[in-house]
Amino acid sequence: MDPAYFAEHASKSEFLEEKTKNALGMMKEAGFEIAGLVEVVVDEQLPFMGYTTRKWKEHVIVVSGMAVDSGLVEGLLIHEMSHICRTEKNHPSHDYRLLNDFTRRLSSKYRFSAKYQVEILQQIINHIQDLYADDIAFEVFRKNQAKPPFPLERMSDFFLSWIKTEPSRLRNKTKERWVNASILLSNAFAISNLERHHVEDVGDRMKTANEMFLSKLDEPFREEFSYFRTLMTNLKEDAKEQEFKDELLAYVDHFLQLTS
Repeated sequence: MDPAYFAEHASKSEFLEEKTKNALGMMKEAGFEIAGLVEVVVDEQLPFMGYTTRKWKEHVIVVSGMAVDSGLVEGLLIHEMSHICRTEKNHPSHDYRLLNDFTRRLSSKYRFSAKYQVEILQQIINHIQDLYADDIAFEVFRKNQAKPPFPLERMSDFFLSWIKTEPSRLRNKTKERWVNASILLSNAFAISNLERHHVEDVGDRMKTANEMFLSKLDEPFREEFSYFRTLMTNLKEDAKEQEFKDELLAYVDHFLQLTS
């Protein structure tokens, strides 16, 4: 095997080790120390930036090759470590017993038959988890702007990349409504996340792009966007378990109304 292959992967390993150490240090200094062990690995084929899972008693952060090359991997690590922090602190948004029970009851009630429906439901629940994780991540970013892991002035550009302006057009009209409802929530997540943390939508580009998307859909989509934007912007940091479950149920019910 080409020696350059080993050199490249050894270099990436050392690079990630340094960035992981830096990210853990910034989390600790900001008051969000991770108690458990954290391992970071690269999946060169991963089509998105990264995710967090568990292996025995370790937290494992999986980052994509493109994330390592993006120049934003330290910011990604802080985001994923913020998920870990929420899990360790037993926040209801990261209580997997609660979430598994919720999705099981939901599936039993509605009997979703298509794989895409289950995947989209998981995706929209992930938006809520990401918002709560980013409450921590943004605080860490703000406390480290002298040597920023993710410069706040780049946030508008980063989240603008989430916004889609074109609805999906499919032969399967049920799937089309599901996909467009999921796009609406993804757009709402991006806009609400910046509003939640008082980061400017430079030039109203996100607002304009989302209005273009909504203008191509029927009235219920345009009306429901306001509900999702308001809910995501105003999620309570200290939500109790029952309060969180009630809000999550209302959130999913509003989503399912768009898909019917």
